[in-house]
Amino acid sequence: MPNDTPCPKSTRKTIVLIDDHKDNLLVLSEALSQRGYDIHTSTSGAGGLALAEEHRADAMIVDIVMPDMSGFEVARRAREKYGAALRLIALSGYGERNNRATSREAGFDYYLLKPVTPDDLIPCIETSRTGRND
Repeated sequence: MPNDTPCPKSTRKTIVLIDDHKDNLLVLSEALSQRGYDIHTSTSGAGGLALAEEHRADAMIVDIVMPDMSGFEVARRAREKYGAALRLIALSGYGERNNRATSREAGFDYYLLKPVTPDDLIPCIETSRTGRND
């Protein structure tokens, strides 16, 4: 579902992007910003959670493997604090079935394998919460 048109300002969504690899953050944040999203980045789980609160995030895109806190822990804390209103998207280099199950248990709505593109992410950001994928 490609989308080359920026989101209208009235529906502009705030996204917190968390990945300990700065190159991943740079590429995805620039690409999503060009599509009209308000992007805030962090290289740590704790920093990402703080940004979500500070900027009232609509969605968090979270790397699973990070040194300070796993993406699963970030999701648990975010889901506990913000409930179902926050869209949670996991990014991982590992596609094992148990990682997908753990991501659901932690509260992620989607589990995507790296590398991802904005065209992979936008449907996850924009669809209703009933559209979980496994």
